Amino acid sequence: MAKKEVDDRFKKFGTVSFTAITKTNDFISYLEKGKVMGTRCKECGAVYFPPRSDCSKCFNSNMEWFEVTGTGRLLSFSELKYGPVGFEDDLPYTIALLDYGDYKVF
Repeated sequence: MAKKEVDDRFKKFGTVSFTAITKTNDFISYLEKGKVMGTRCKECGAVYFPPRSDCSKCFNSNMEWFEVTGTGRLLSFSELKYGPVGFEDDLPYTIALLDYGDYKVF
């Protein structure tokens, strides 16, 4: 995918006043392909979802993508009836926290 200064897929979130191209920008591309991806620090092994571009444990930027697969255990969920700008057409929607053993997914 060709990189642009502002990715059109971010227009859903309302007014764009920043450069939306980041090291985790591929997250949206993976979602469009039906893949849920997180990041893992290659130095200390810390796992992140939503993905991060830098490790908050060892402060390293050496991250790799991994696919969230399998079945997690539901810890908590909320059904949202009000949402931020750009999500009005998606209401209501549900967010959840899942435990996959070695990591949690929000």
